[in-house]
Amino acid sequence: MRFDDRLKTVLAQPATSAHDAAVRWRQLVELAARAPPDGDRDLFTQAISEIRDAAATLEERVRSAAALAVASLPLPVDLVAAFAADRLNIAAPILASARLTALEWKSVSAQASDDCRAFIGTMHAGSQPVRQPAPPEAKEPVPSISDVVARIERLRQSRTSADTGRSAATDEDEQPRLFRWECNESGEIEWVEGAPRGALVGQSIAQRGSGAGVDRTVERAFASRAPFHGTLELPADSAIGGTWKIGGVPAFDRSSGRFAGYRGVAERSDGTASRASGRSINGPDPLRELAHEIRTPLNAIIGFAEIITGEYLGPAGSAYRERASEIVAQARLLLSAVEDLDFAAKLRSTDGAEKARCNLGELVERLVVALRETGDQNGVEIEAARSVGDLAAAVQPEVAERLILRMCGAVIGRSAEGERLRLTVDCNGQHCLVSITRPTGLHGMSEEHLFGTADDAMSAAFPLRLARGLAHAAGARLVACERRISLLFPKA
Repeated sequence: MRFDDRLKTVLAQPATSAHDAAVRWRQLVELAARAPPDGDRDLFTQAISEIRDAAATLEERVRSAAALAVASLPLPVDLVAAFAADRLNIAAPILASARLTALEWKSVSAQASDDCRAFIGTMHAGSQPVRQPAPPEAKEPVPSISDVVARIERLRQSRTSADTGRSAATDEDEQPRLFRWECNESGEIEWVEGAPRGALVGQSIAQRGSGAGVDRTVERAFASRAPFHGTLELPADSAIGGTWKIGGVPAFDRSSGRFAGYRGVAERSDGTASRASGRSINGPDPLRELAHEIRTPLNAIIGFAEIITGEYLGPAGSAYRERASEIVAQARLLLSAVEDLDFAAKLRSTDGAEKARCNLGELVERLVVALRETGDQNGVEIEAARSVGDLAAAVQPEVAERLILRMCGAVIGRSAEGERLRLTVDCNGQHCLVSITRPTGLHGMSEEHLFGTADDAMSAAFPLRLARGLAHAAGARLVACERRISLLFPKA
């Protein structure tokens, strides 16, 4: 019997008793979980609708057992969304193991209950947008993702060329020489840095193509989940057409061990890579690679620890909840360190780029709203003042914002309830300064203890040490005097 026939049969079954209704609901969940992508869409939609509508009439143990039974399967997004609308203690196994794109998680989150939405935000924080959904069916042949984004990129380039009148030689000089990429478990490239997305998103590294694609070395390596160094041929009419040397390493989900795709770098086949990048085809940037590898298991640790603190899967003793809360706090601290590591590596890879200009006064005025909210959560009052002079610093706004938030967050975290901190912006000689009052919890500390260079100060000073390291990578300085802690930026 075909899948569609089974689903149609179950949908037609009457539920004359509570037991029959529970059995029928479990069967619908099992069949929806295994629905083939080319199955009857109307039947599948009807099944999902009945799963949603009938869930509230069933006992929690029935819904929970169904979720546990299908959690290990590659579930369709509609079924994940149906469970996400339920309570978190029911949906947690499915939400923790589902593998969806960032856009799909956004859709699920919009339909989720409040506790499931919070859980999704924790489990999948920092996830990056990936493949766009395929265009809806039409009478004409539907183009692939790669075709669509390639057309958009070609249109954008043609308009830009017409507007600026740049010559072909100039365009060739500006072509990227090296880019980073990531692909999903099917081999389709879904994230690119350093090259136009249009020519790459949707391109497969899993198999050779006619006129475009990878060589046999890469194809065989993908099939066996092995690291590779090979070539990638892109269509001549694309923005970066030609032959590229490509290298990649397999990635695996740390929580389940499942294959998650590949990540790596590619450079022009003549071997001339961007001097600014400092990287080669022999591997991705080690710092950014390390940050990427750590971020995923950290998010999983935070998510599962929050399941314990919230008792979503059943009662937990106070000792376990306290330990889980500590795990969440420490994991979030480490996650911020990983994010700073990745950010510092990005700054290093773009060293020599044109310096940006940032008005620190305007930036602080914008950030003070968020800082006051953080202060309110800790019972700390934040007031801000700025100089009327020129407050332009030679720093990218994104960098300055991250540094200011890191410094202020670390100081607020060490402040006592009821304290008042003053945030100021000023210029002094060759520098622009953003300063915040030194709280009583940091009074009398030596620089070694304040910034974690003393052996016994690591735990207390870790956030400030992170902020100082990030400032150094960005060409700024984090210093402390008796009454305040300051970020020094070079004047523009």
